[in-house]
Amino acid sequence: MHNKDNATAPCSSLTPPSFGRLRGLFMRARMQASMKVRLPKAIQQNLFYALGILVMKGVSFFMLPFMAHRLTPVDFGRLEILNSLGALGAILVGFGMLNTLFRFAGTAQARKERHLVVAEVVGITLMIGMVTLGIGLALSSLLNDWLPGNVGSYNILLTVGMIALEGCIAIPLGWLRMNDRAGWFFVLNTGKALLQAVLVVVFLHQGRGIEGVMEAGLISALVLALVLIYQQYRETGIRFRLQRSRGLLLYSLPLVGSGLLGFVLVGLDRWILANEVGAAQMALYAVAAKFAMIAALLLQPFLMWWSPRRFSVLEEADGRQKAARFAAFGSALSLLIMVAVGLTAPLFIQLLLPAEYWPASRYVPWLVLLVAIKDSAELLNLGCYTGSTTRAQFYINLAGSTVGLLGLLLLIPSFGIEGAIAALLLAQLSRLALYLIISQRILPLPYPAINLVGLALLAIGLLLLGDTVQELGAQELGTQQLAAQALLAIVGTLIMSVAVWTLRLVPANTLRQAV
Repeated sequence: MHNKDNATAPCSSLTPPSFGRLRGLFMRARMQASMKVRLPKAIQQNLFYALGILVMKGVSFFMLPFMAHRLTPVDFGRLEILNSLGALGAILVGFGMLNTLFRFAGTAQARKERHLVVAEVVGITLMIGMVTLGIGLALSSLLNDWLPGNVGSYNILLTVGMIALEGCIAIPLGWLRMNDRAGWFFVLNTGKALLQAVLVVVFLHQGRGIEGVMEAGLISALVLALVLIYQQYRETGIRFRLQRSRGLLLYSLPLVGSGLLGFVLVGLDRWILANEVGAAQMALYAVAAKFAMIAALLLQPFLMWWSPRRFSVLEEADGRQKAARFAAFGSALSLLIMVAVGLTAPLFIQLLLPAEYWPASRYVPWLVLLVAIKDSAELLNLGCYTGSTTRAQFYINLAGSTVGLLGLLLLIPSFGIEGAIAALLLAQLSRLALYLIISQRILPLPYPAINLVGLALLAIGLLLLGDTVQELGAQELGTQQLAAQALLAIVGTLIMSVAVWTLRLVPANTLRQAV
């Protein structure tokens, strides 16, 4: 018995503790590994927002070839006119209420007060939406006569319906962002984009044309609005008090003015073009603009990373030098992306779209240049945002929009699409110059100006070379022509990458410290 007990005791006494210790060690190692790879909450949130934007824009972009094969250039031009009407309506109906939500709900101290503000903002947007819907129903025929392209009263009604739902979608989504619920933000926006894409495919297969595209947009917007409003009602309720609403609306009014100034440079150009050169020609411009927007999308990850950090970087040791290096790097990255997209997108237009859309490839490089100038203006304007007001930005945007509007009205009748591009380039260059001058007076930053100018001239030279290659092969799309364009895109991108590094525009040490 004694020997048996001695023989079995070690097994019974040692095995369970050993297994427990092994299991404990395994769990601790697993937790430590997960902690090492777990991203900070702020970065996780930004990744969800970035993914949401990428999915929404990506679905829209990948649907473009499908739609182009089923819509004539005239119909595509009419669809773009309706989209620009929707953009204008969103500015008017949104009434700056999203920023008002951030301002008043974000500064509310108590949870109850915050919920009250949200409920009132949602109530205001619902009232604005209902009024918009009523006005749209009454004026649809008049709008059809007023808009270029003869888009049709039924399509205008569908557009008005989507405009009326704008606030019902934007404000609850803004509330999700305020509460760091980026996961839900991503799921809901992705779901809407996918639902809309599926409906577009179904309706176009049924021969519904642009009416089907607009119906798909309205149905997906309605589904998302119903889900969001129901969730918002459960969380905060919905209220409408006239006295309180008046104060919120007065705060929002200047924001509407700024939005309308932006529409002059992105939206009004379509209307003037369609009126002067027709919907079919305007469609080529719109297709080129959609490909050019890839450049803006590719820069978004850097902007989402840098924008929240730029003010805190200024407070660090050598903050001005660091801020200048990062802003210059962003501009250099924008120029690099400009060349890559400007030389590559024309190739994809010719490979993916029907032949009647191929002339759009001529306009892509210059619209991408437009995007790069706009990005640089947003990156090199830090001084304007260090003051206590945003008055300088308003006047700069007013000046740029005035130059753009006069240019569009004067140049489009004589030069068509080329005139529109020239007018917008002048407008964005004016904004860039004003931002640089005023920002440097408020907060001088040591930008590597000579290096940036040299890189910009190199980028423009590569775009001109790409335009020459396109013109030489414009008569026939052969294998050699496609190979030449692809080779130029690869070589041009490599040249720009080497130039960015050689000109010391990559803040390598500073970047490692910031990350």
